[in-house]
Amino acid sequence: MFKNIFLFLCTLPLFARAQHMSMPNYSYTPKPDYSFQNFMAMNAMFHNYRVYGTVSQKHKFKVLMKDSSTLEVVARIDADSLTRYLVYTDHSVKRSDSGRIKKIYPSQTLAISRIDRPDVYEYTGIPADSCWLFPAIKGSLTAYAALAEDVIDEAFLLYIQKGAGPLTRLTGDNLEANIKGDEKAGRLLKKKKYSRAIIKFNESENQRAAPAVTTGS
Repeated sequence: MFKNIFLFLCTLPLFARAQHMSMPNYSYTPKPDYSFQNFMAMNAMFHNYRVYGTVSQKHKFKVLMKDSSTLEVVARIDADSLTRYLVYTDHSVKRSDSGRIKKIYPSQTLAISRIDRPDVYEYTGIPADSCWLFPAIKGSLTAYAALAEDVIDEAFLLYIQKGAGPLTRLTGDNLEANIKGDEKAGRLLKKKKYSRAIIKFNESENQRAAPAVTTGS
């Protein structure tokens, strides 16, 4: 049972990434939550997308396989009790053939990218063994989810990464450590508004990084 939960939470080390995909370098050793309560909560989210406000929809994906071959498919990210996978229809196969519906698992890939978006290489999912992680909120502090949707319900955010630092599980304590010193983001965190706290922190970081505007005498 513990092994299944471990895979289910997408906590195994990430596979090596292909350099030409412009993938960031990740280094993390997340601590899995083996509690029965957490397992049941995650299981409910995986199988009741609509209840939790996020729906896994069909998109056009470019898949980079582990043998470096590529495949373009119109697919949806689905899940069972162990892992997420891309499921698509192979129209070259007869309707009566059971092999018409095919699945691609994270363990078979180096990366997958949504190519129905113009910023394809900025919206690439990297395999974390039992799922792909996509940047759901981008900025100085990036949040990752296991769904390739434009709008992600907060319950589906899994990891955060500050700059080029390590990927860490999104928890109140970890988020607090990453936004330390930002009072506005801190107030949102205290209200447990994690995604809004991340967005506010990124806005503050952008303002601090913007060049000062000078006026002529």
